[in-house]
Amino acid sequence: MPRIAPIKVQIKESYLALLYFFFPIILVAMPILLTYFLSKNAANALFAVLSAYLIPVAGQYTAPFLGINLGLSPISVALWISYVEVNVGLFVALNFVHLRKLKSVNKFLEKTQRSGEEFLNKHKKLSKLTIPALAVFIFIPVQGSGPIAAALVGRILGIRVLDIAAGIFLGAVLKYSVMVSIIKIF
Repeated sequence: MPRIAPIKVQIKESYLALLYFFFPIILVAMPILLTYFLSKNAANALFAVLSAYLIPVAGQYTAPFLGINLGLSPISVALWISYVEVNVGLFVALNFVHLRKLKSVNKFLEKTQRSGEEFLNKHKKLSKLTIPALAVFIFIPVQGSGPIAAALVGRILGIRVLDIAAGIFLGAVLKYSVMVSIIKIF
């Protein structure tokens, strides 16, 4: 007979799950709302860049063009899209536990996560390079190297959520700084 968790524990887990779900979304909405009170045009531009970024496949490459064409400074475009990428990665990393609830995926993830953690524990020098490795993974602009994949790889390897966020931010700032610089030159 399965053991049933006390109601207080279930309620606490439910609130934590809701927090993990909504926290990154709120983090993205806050700058748009704050900017709206300062400049409606800037808030509309940030929202347009966010909307363009969320389009599958081409979004991360078209959003910088859109932001610059809407009058945002290249630095603000690079930082805004990097901020959004960090929050997408946080969303995936924080909600990774829900993926483990799927029985068909759980055994594979457990095995892979265990071997990843063992590998990083065995090779301490490599474990210090997880943030730069995730940054390089994000920086290389190929399909499938975005914040979702980086967060999944990071969680499977047993990397801490804050380290995943730092790696995603570092890689995204570098990638989008280079992209907006090239856009501004041409």
